[in-house]
Amino acid sequence: MASACTRKVNVADQNKATMENLINSINQKDWADRVGAFMTPEDFAAFKQVHTRFRTAFPDYHFDSEVIAASGDTVVAVGTVTVTHQAELPEWFFKGIAPDGKQYKWKEIWVMSVKDGKITGSYSLNDNLDILHQLGINCPPETVPPESK
Repeated sequence: MASACTRKVNVADQNKATMENLINSINQKDWADRVGAFMTPEDFAAFKQVHTRFRTAFPDYHFDSEVIAASGDTVVAVGTVTVTHQAELPEWFFKGIAPDGKQYKWKEIWVMSVKDGKITGSYSLNDNLDILHQLGINCPPETVPPESK
């Protein structure tokens, strides 16, 4: 039986735990006091600037993870975002839309690189078509006129 000193550390498991802790932190009202622990100061400053505007519009933001998977330094979380539109958001799909107090939900995928418990890179994908549909913005597919004979 291996001792605690000789056990090999499973990086993927550690990084998956980092993602779980980040999600828990970002779902809290005091997210700004918590999330910085997962980023460099520069990255956190940029994240905080954008996320503060978003959390002003959607103070009850919640990411409910359905799947968290990790391989080496890459961690992926798939889940559902739930928000209530409480204030104007000067960008994104909600730009120019008065707060309506309605709850919105959409799927999101987060892909992050994690090294030593810190996020070193990230991007996310949203179900933008579902968001537009919930806002009542219907985008019909482009049609190609039939060829003339």
